[in-house]
Amino acid sequence: MLAIRPAPKYSFGYDIQDGYTGDSKSQHETRHGDVVKGSYSLVDPDGTKRTVDYTADPHNGFNAVVRKEPIAYKVAHAPVPAPIAPAPIGPAVAVKAPAISYPIAIAPAHIPVPAPAPVPAPAPAPLPIAHAGPHFAAAYPALAHSSAYASYPLAADPHYGNYYPH
Repeated sequence: MLAIRPAPKYSFGYDIQDGYTGDSKSQHETRHGDVVKGSYSLVDPDGTKRTVDYTADPHNGFNAVVRKEPIAYKVAHAPVPAPIAPAPIGPAVAVKAPAISYPIAIAPAHIPVPAPAPVPAPAPAPLPIAHAGPHFAAAYPALAHSSAYASYPLAADPHYGNYYPH
């Protein structure tokens, strides 16, 4: 069985009148079932009061009537200061600057210049190394008699020459 719910019903409103800022607005609305009636108003920047009265229902839809009316007071704005006129200027007067003299002579400052850096001596040329078998033995004398290369077959090959495998 369908439970019958009561028809929606409410009423609310507010009213703001702020003399300091000039803010003035209000709204009031009521609803009973599917019919809503209300009105709101505000002060437009041109100083008129705009009021909107509206109704809404399932048969007629939403309808609004707008009214504008002048109000007795203007919205307060911050005062604008009056422009300040510049002081009057008299006739032009030629002014001669005094000559400047110094009681002592000023010599240019002496800034010591550092001596140039010594040029490094060229490195001595390497001494020639006598050919002692395969290339790696001559290039790496510490490894020529190393046991790590003792079992390397190409190192012991007299026909291997100076070829170094990569």
